[in-house]
Amino acid sequence: DAFNLQAAPSPPRANVAGGWLAHQSRARILHSSKRTVSRNRNALLRRGWASAHLIMWTIRRGTEAFREVLTAQPLLTNSVAAAGLYGGGDLFAQAIEMKLKITSPNKESINYNRTMRMTVFGMGVAGPLLTSWYPLLHRITQPFRREFTEVAPALARNVNIRQEWYTMETLSGPANRAREVGAKVLFDTVFFQAPYLTCYFFVTGFLEGLTPTAVYDKTRENFHAVWLQGLCFWVPMQTLNFCFVPVMFQPLTVHSVNVVWQTFLSVLYHQRDYGVGSKRVVSGETESDSEVQPPPTTLAMERELKALRREVEDQRATIAELRRATRHAANVLERATGPKGGRPGGKGPGQAG
Repeated sequence: DAFNLQAAPSPPRANVAGGWLAHQSRARILHSSKRTVSRNRNALLRRGWASAHLIMWTIRRGTEAFREVLTAQPLLTNSVAAAGLYGGGDLFAQAIEMKLKITSPNKESINYNRTMRMTVFGMGVAGPLLTSWYPLLHRITQPFRREFTEVAPALARNVNIRQEWYTMETLSGPANRAREVGAKVLFDTVFFQAPYLTCYFFVTGFLEGLTPTAVYDKTRENFHAVWLQGLCFWVPMQTLNFCFVPVMFQPLTVHSVNVVWQTFLSVLYHQRDYGVGSKRVVSGETESDSEVQPPPTTLAMERELKALRREVEDQRATIAELRRATRHAANVLERATGPKGGRPGGKGPGQAG
């Protein structure tokens, strides 16, 4: 009473029961939602694992099927693969050129004739050549993988040497492997890349409809630059190819990587010929600063014109040689017939001076 203390009224029993029920209900809902999220997560994980397993099984089965087909028909398989990759690579390169706006004048869509030429080159030239070259290169470099040791040299001097007098040892050390890969890269660069690049320029030039003179000029103009650029790209690439890829898959690897190389060269040379800073000289103007675009003059037409000009110069030189020969023959004939009949209007022999 002194401090006027008063006990707090106790809550009604009904309110306590209702709060406890509400708490239990919220707990059940939260637990149910957690179980639902857990079930959904587990279902997603199961579906993800099933999809990954299906993808891996498909890749494994596809690889096995491709290996079987490649073992049975290596030439046909590599040729068809090269045709698809060369054609697809050209379509990809043209798409990038149109995206960067470095196409030839008045080009509004994909040049399917160019794509068809690359497809034909892949099917008829690249596929068969690479299919034959890499197994041959593997046989050429066999001495870097095997070593023959004479077993009984004393007996071998007295009898005919037979195969059983030698043992073959497979060399698998890092140094021997490095020598083999280095020899393959050297042989591929020196004895294959240069003739293959020349074949590429000649075949694609003839497929474009160029004359032999124009094809020769195109090859002479572009060969050395492309070959030097190819050394920087293909030497590291072939080193990895010979190190880690089996021989039967090496042609397919080169065809696949060639898509990147083909796209790079196409974009590089289109940037040079049709880029913003390129010189498309027609009547002393550039394509970028002329209001009216000049008529399109393709490289093929320019090469044809150069070839015709050279032919005209050769014909003029031939005509000049014929004229000199004719004058010389006339002088000789005149000296030969002069003592008999005399020169016209002159004094003949026997006439007095």
